[in-house]
Parts: sequence; C-alpha cells; structure tokens
Amino acid sequence: MCETGARINEIANISVCDIKLKEKAILLSCSKTTPRPVFFTPETAIYLDKHLEAFFPDPAKDSFKKRFPGKNMIYKIIDSMLKDLGLKTNDDGRGPHTFAIMWLQICAIILGWIWIMSPVY
Repeated sequence: MCETGARINEIANISVCDIKLKEKAILLSCSKTTPRPVFFTPETAIYLDKHLEAFFPDPAKDSFKKRFPGKNMIYKIIDSMLKDLGLKTNDDGRGPHTFAIMWLQICAIILGWIWIMSPVY
C-alpha cells in the first residue's frame, strides 16, 4: 500500500497472476477508476518473490489465488497497528477509512517521503 498508493480494495483483490516481478509492477484489475499498473521497488520485488515461492509454488495452479487478505481483514490490521502505535484508542470514533489515509501518511514518513499536501481526514 505504501509504495503503490493502491486503495485497500485494490490490494485485497490482487491475484498472484497480477504481480509482475520482472517489471516490478502489479496490475490492479479491480480498481475504483480503471485497471492500471502500480510499481514497487527492487527491494519489495525480492520480498514478494520469496513470499510467492514459499506460499504459491505452482504458478499454473496458483495464478488466480488472491494474494492478500480481504478488505475487512486489512482494515483490522491497520486498526490494530495504529492502536499499537498509540494513534488510536478503543473508544476513538474514527472509522477505518480515516485510518487508511492516516496509515499512508505514517508510511510516507517512515519511508522518508515528503508529504507536500495537507492531510485529508
């Protein structure tokens, strides 16, 4: 999510066959806008390659399997991580969409990106 800027629903619908390691790209076929490619770094390609080899060893059989957890699970993961970081409490009324945007900002800071626009949440 951090490197590609992909939406949570787009990430949840990535299949193994959508990942193009040599091109360092993922085709987001289930997109809110139009199907589009997003790109990732060579370091991410290394981790993805190792992960795909370990969990999806048969490219022909595994090609259409979903690669990431579903949308609701991704929201829960983000929510849990923000609570662990002390950025959200249990009685905090903000919903998962707010935190998805906040999560992207946190990743941008961690990765050393400069956040030029003011936050939208």
